[in-house]
Amino acid sequence: KRREQLKRILSSIRDEVARLKRLVSDLLNYGRPARLAVETVDVRKLVDETIALVRPQADEQGVEVTLEGDLSPAEVRGDRERLKSCFSNIAINALQAMPGGGHLNVRVSKMDGIVEVRMDDTGVGISEEALTKIFEPYFSTKQAGFGLGLAVTKTIVEEHHGSIEVHSVPHRGAAFTVRLPVAGARAAVED
Repeated sequence: KRREQLKRILSSIRDEVARLKRLVSDLLNYGRPARLAVETVDVRKLVDETIALVRPQADEQGVEVTLEGDLSPAEVRGDRERLKSCFSNIAINALQAMPGGGHLNVRVSKMDGIVEVRMDDTGVGISEEALTKIFEPYFSTKQAGFGLGLAVTKTIVEEHHGSIEVHSVPHRGAAFTVRLPVAGARAAVED
């Protein structure tokens, strides 16, 4: 029993350290011009890694995570770490919207020179008013944080000549869609 309690405490500490690291990183990344370390990146693999990172928290909260879509590589030209940060920001926000459990469905697909990553959650959703401000710096509906996570995420996506959009119905969840040009497409990030 004591071992289980210790495991929960250590898990909470680990989650808090990760959250603080993200806050500091968001603050630093938001005000600094990007120096992208451009390489060919398999978005499918990055999404797999992101899911692996958030799965312990998801399991603890009773959130079922599913990954769908094309299993073949979905390559883009970009900065691996910044893109991974983008996907983990969205996934972590989804988990925070489902403290009592739910479902996070992640889909990776390729079409017409675009790699699309869509993350749908069954969380509390986003109000219509908040939707208009969701990507603005320092806007947050949460008690903790600076409201930079999604602003930084949008900046990262735009640095990669991509787009991000969100759709939501309050109390029924939210869906974030990131679209990036495939490696070799005209709009791909240059070295």
